[in-house]
Amino acid sequence: MPCIVCAHVGDKQVSRTEAHHVKTRGSGGGDDTAVCICTRHHKHFHLIGRKTFATRYGIDLMVEAKALYKLFQAVGWGVDGPPEAA
Repeated sequence: MPCIVCAHVGDKQVSRTEAHHVKTRGSGGGDDTAVCICTRHHKHFHLIGRKTFATRYGIDLMVEAKALYKLFQAVGWGVDGPPEAA
């Protein structure tokens, strides 16, 4: 999957995509709070923090994570991954 931030701001993605948990697993987050972002944006997020990142890039990663999870659920993906092939 492409970096959601690169796609939002029109950047060319130049690094690999990583999973980022907007709400960490230690704080009770799970797959419903994860987004795909590139290494560059992932490092930048941790450097400047959630609020500054959201303001700078004009994207709320929690809103995006929830929307992505809804899409996965709509096609039958859950916490255990894709549905079994029929």
